[in-house]
Amino acid sequence: MLPREIVMRHPLLIAEALEARNISKTEIDNIFTTSSLAKEILEAKNLLFSLKEKKNKLADSFKGCSAEQRELIKIEGTNIKEEIALAEASLTELEKKIFPLEMSIPNIPSSDVPLSRHYSEEETSYKRSILNVLHCLIDMSNDR
Repeated sequence: MLPREIVMRHPLLIAEALEARNISKTEIDNIFTTSSLAKEILEAKNLLFSLKEKKNKLADSFKGCSAEQRELIKIEGTNIKEEIALAEASLTELEKKIFPLEMSIPNIPSSDVPLSRHYSEEETSYKRSILNVLHCLIDMSNDR
């Protein structure tokens, strides 16, 4: 399976590289849908992180407050907990949507794999360059 970050950031390169494998229009559409969903997941994770950070700061402010302020903080804390629950549910739903799409994206062929004979020498060189770039990106992603 291709790393999600690569699909999210480089859907055009992936589609171009997979063209050599004669993939269907549906599979190409899946690449772009996966890229879009991956961006939504990233945004949902960022929202969840900021909500949890806000909740932690609120909990820290609870110490040393008056009883009246504590009640307000409790109410705000309850609201944040509800927002966190909604954000987690949204993230779970997005993860469920993206998984089958990620699994449907074929692997990138090796740059050593022979390409179609209908490509000119220039096109073949271009395709090999794309394959090399993608493999470098994947290797860098795997090294993290």
